[in-house]
Amino acid sequence: MKARSPAPRARPRAAPAAEAEAEAELASLANLGPKSARVLVAAGIASVAELRRLGSVAAFAKVKRHEPGVTLNLLWAIDAALSSLPWQVVAREHRTSLLLALEQHRRGGDRAGRPISTEHPPMPSAPSKKSTWTKSPPELAARFDAALPDHPALVRKPMFGYPAAFVNGNMVCGLFQDSVVVRLGKEGAAQVVERGAAEPFAPMAGRTMTGYVLVPAADSRDPATLSPWLRDALSYTLTLPGKAAAKKAPANKAVAKKAAGRTGAAGKAVTRQPK
Repeated sequence: MKARSPAPRARPRAAPAAEAEAEAELASLANLGPKSARVLVAAGIASVAELRRLGSVAAFAKVKRHEPGVTLNLLWAIDAALSSLPWQVVAREHRTSLLLALEQHRRGGDRAGRPISTEHPPMPSAPSKKSTWTKSPPELAARFDAALPDHPALVRKPMFGYPAAFVNGNMVCGLFQDSVVVRLGKEGAAQVVERGAAEPFAPMAGRTMTGYVLVPAADSRDPATLSPWLRDALSYTLTLPGKAAAKKAPANKAVAKKAAGRTGAAGKAVTRQPK
């Protein structure tokens, strides 16, 4: 009989006292409570210095891998803790950039293949002046609609309050304040930026989004000059794997129960045997 090989040793956990100390340090940050600190420590983020090194997006992604049940509220809380902004401001005004940064992080980093960095500078003594995103001008929205390619799979729907277009669940292009954003992919975006034909899309300082560029203002002033940019964006995005549409759940349990009751009643009517 062959001897059984020893079972692999479980990774040793930090001592309870060390965990408690790390949780207390993280919970001392504004917007991070004991529960958030606990999940951070459990995922291996055991100090404020480590949290700052990772940045909000990478830290949230690490926790999500360890604890899939965490929600985006933790992302807002981490970013608020590192920027000294109220979490409500982060959730309302920085949501777009954080979600785009999270998508980029999941796809594997910047144009040079390096992991995306969302490291924050040292926390200021007073909250930073909050930034505000302005609505897109109506005339720009009208030119954007007129320039959209005529394709059966293209869907026009808003993205965080701005007009945008999607194909197979992937964003193709859209508006951001007074600019048009197009998705050309990592190589395509790098090429037009290198030629000086467009600028990288950075919804927040230091958060350039790989694969997205801003259409030059001169080309956004006329649908005829804007249209080629949108066609190129569509051509690239059509090469991406499609995203499955999420199934819509009933509005509430009462509606679901009522619908089930109707189905059951219909079933009885069909299966009832004549006397």
